[in-house]
Amino acid sequence: MFRFLISKFFALIITISPVDADEKTSLLSELQVSMQRHIDSQLINGAIHSLDLETGELSLFYPIETHSMVMAIDDDFILCTDLATLDGTKVPLDLYVTRTDDGFRVYQTEINNREPLEQLVKANRVERIR
Repeated sequence: MFRFLISKFFALIITISPVDADEKTSLLSELQVSMQRHIDSQLINGAIHSLDLETGELSLFYPIETHSMVMAIDDDFILCTDLATLDGTKVPLDLYVTRTDDGFRVYQTEINNREPLEQLVKANRVERIR
């Protein structure tokens, strides 16, 4: 009887795992497309402009080909990638994303400000998906 239960357990894992893997791959693809669309929509002459409201300094950030990291926070996601300054310095870009009826939408953007994400990680509020 024990062997029967073990074999059923492994059969169940085998039948569930590919579906979960396909769903995760699909989710990651949708999130990646949403991130790229958002970044593209923010570009002005190839750069994302960011104004420091305290100093009045305008910074330009350029998309670069890098890894992306995806984390879940409750029902939302945090997508992380890198941008580069004109001199080539890499800076983090964190996009906070939620699911809507027609896909995913970015509701908060942090450029070169990793502190909010670090606080969420320290508080064990996020789970890394990729």
